[in-house]
Amino acid sequence: MPEPALDVVTLGRAGMDLYGQQTGTWLADMGSFVKSVGGTPANVAVGCARLGLRAAIITAVGADPLGEAIIAQFIADGVETRGVRRDTQRPTALAIAGVGPGGAVQLHFWRENCADMGLRAGMLDASLLTSARALVLTGTHASTPEVYAASLHAAALARAAGARVVLDIDFREQLWTSGERAFVSARLSALMEGAALVCGTAEEWCVAGAAPDPFTAMRRLREVSDALFILKHGAEGATLVTAGPETGQNFPAWPVRVVNPLGAGDAFLAGFLSRWLRGASPEAAMPTALACGAIAAGRLLCANAYPGPREVALFMAGTPLDSPVMADAKRFTARRRAPATLRALAIDHRPQLAALARHPAQIGTFKALALRAVAAEARGRRGYGLLLDHIYGGPARGCAEADGLWIAAPVEQPGSRPLAFTAGLDLGGGLASWPATETLKCLVTYGPDDEPALRAAQDEALLRLQEAAVAAGREYLVEILPPRGGVMDETAAPRLIEHFYRLGLHPDWWKLPVQPNPVWAVLEGLIPAADPACRGVLVLGGDHEAEILEAGLSEAAAYGLVAGFAIGRAIWAEPAAAYFAGRAAGDEVQAMLQARFARFSGLWDRLRGEAA
Repeated sequence: MPEPALDVVTLGRAGMDLYGQQTGTWLADMGSFVKSVGGTPANVAVGCARLGLRAAIITAVGADPLGEAIIAQFIADGVETRGVRRDTQRPTALAIAGVGPGGAVQLHFWRENCADMGLRAGMLDASLLTSARALVLTGTHASTPEVYAASLHAAALARAAGARVVLDIDFREQLWTSGERAFVSARLSALMEGAALVCGTAEEWCVAGAAPDPFTAMRRLREVSDALFILKHGAEGATLVTAGPETGQNFPAWPVRVVNPLGAGDAFLAGFLSRWLRGASPEAAMPTALACGAIAAGRLLCANAYPGPREVALFMAGTPLDSPVMADAKRFTARRRAPATLRALAIDHRPQLAALARHPAQIGTFKALALRAVAAEARGRRGYGLLLDHIYGGPARGCAEADGLWIAAPVEQPGSRPLAFTAGLDLGGGLASWPATETLKCLVTYGPDDEPALRAAQDEALLRLQEAAVAAGREYLVEILPPRGGVMDETAAPRLIEHFYRLGLHPDWWKLPVQPNPVWAVLEGLIPAADPACRGVLVLGGDHEAEILEAGLSEAAAYGLVAGFAIGRAIWAEPAAAYFAGRAAGDEVQAMLQARFARFSGLWDRLRGEAA
């Protein structure tokens, strides 16, 4: 039999959860909410993918913005989405949740005729069900006849292909069409037949087994299932039952300050599967499962806050959840996938364009033309983008063509030394108004031999930027330029970057001027060793002529560390002069910008292809 293409496929609920950001108060008194993918199958799929399993989900979302956001999150986490249907007749499921006084959980569902409950047996992708090591089902999808039939059909296909069927009882009383416990128990029992693993809380086991306590329920359910049984005790740990309840083995929970218990059980299951499906014994898988559950309980969100392998290892080694080291690890787990190469137009210049324009509105229009030029060159392909500011870039952000482009927005005050941030920008809560997909870009003018007081001030500013980026869940890019009149010799960039790493900075991207080959060779050894999660280096243009930049890109393309370029004035200077002087109209300016951008993107693609 061929090796399965997937480790796990989940079937069922996928919705959007809105979590109140204020804890210890009632939902009615909460003032802001943050969204996260929710629903046990969605949570488990994301949790498994973040832990390195090849995961897929079979579900449905509405043909609406919430559905698109869920799909985007799946893609960002590496969950296979070909089994996700867009339902044009039903909306995406929604839940609003909060943590009230004393940790009381408040949870309200909007699932009336929602998309994932519209799944039918004939809609399921059989190729997914027959190409995975395990299929995860949930009890909620036994709550109506149609989705119950779909779950039974999926289980039969998976078992026939040799997959293990896993059932999370996932009982949500308000989602069942019949509240009769005998009815619920009969359906859940049927899903357990042939299952390899069943897990649930004490209440869920009592419902499934129609019994007053979970162990009596398990004895009754042994008549239909010889699966591994797991009883989750929340903050008290979990019990693994391999045969009768008398064989149960208790595993203690990891100590953690509970923020929100919702979704912790789904993280637990993902952690268990990440070990069990790779050959670990059930007993060996339990500590990892409990660690994942504890990490999730110590955070506000569900899927969007689930851990990756580095976080789990740090936590199990004793690293506190609220430590900077853990925060840094969390940032890299949750960040979106980036293109392998990046071709960007740097159009975030503010004073330079303000000096050319007759009035500020012209600058926004020009930047919209630049964005359209990049989008026209990209033609929907990934790996194209812009450095685009929030001061004049509003008209460009409003362009429909902006969708799919990589965008980085500057946070620095132009020309500041020591580094200062844009006037009026609150690096704390202010970033919440910026799109979550935007990268924060910070240019710092820094020399390796600057005065100590100046270096200390700039270092402190960069650390504040990183703290804000981590808190806001944003990627950030550091651009290094030599002081005005200064020169970056062959030792400067490696010295500075080594200094920043010692300081504790770990930007997602670096942006550097053209460097000679020996410097790229040094950086190729330095950066991946100091920070394996770094996206790479983008080459900036500065004041160089196009020919000099082309020669510099030719040298840089030979190094895998260099992810691409972010070039500005060599592309926009001449079109901007013509536009602001009234010598060229919009369409002509856009064509000029596209032609110049295409010159560099085409060169980069050819050079990178030759290097490969």
